Amino acid sequence: GHDENLSINQDVELVVRAIFNGLKIKAIEDNTKVYSRSHSLDDRVGSKNSSSKLSDILKLREKILSELPKFGFNEKIFLESISEHAFNQWRSFRKSNPEIAAKFLFFAKEVSWPVQLKGSMFYRLTVPLLGPVNAVKLKGIISGRD
Repeated sequence: GHDENLSINQDVELVVRAIFNGLKIKAIEDNTKVYSRSHSLDDRVGSKNSSSKLSDILKLREKILSELPKFGFNEKIFLESISEHAFNQWRSFRKSNPEIAAKFLFFAKEVSWPVQLKGSMFYRLTVPLLGPVNAVKLKGIISGRD
């Protein structure tokens, strides 16, 4: 049932499509895992090393966002979740892949803004004053790391 046209996030697309089509997803509390390895570690399906894979992640989030209202999932919590994910992608890749990271930030701002960052007291105090983007940048400057 996976979309074989995707280079990454096939599992995410499958689960979202299942939910949209009325299937119930239930979590189990044990160490059961399903794992398939058909690629080398350098080229594994879930690796986010390339711009094309990051672009595929963004396209999938855009597709999910466009389908939310059709399936009755347009509540604020879903929009905030998609926006937070996009913001975290910007945060992760803003130095290593600034072009695609900027697209994630733009998307996050379009979907639901401001993003509610979870984290330390620093974030809780600086986000309302500076906004999430500047709070992350300031934290990086102060800590001397990304």
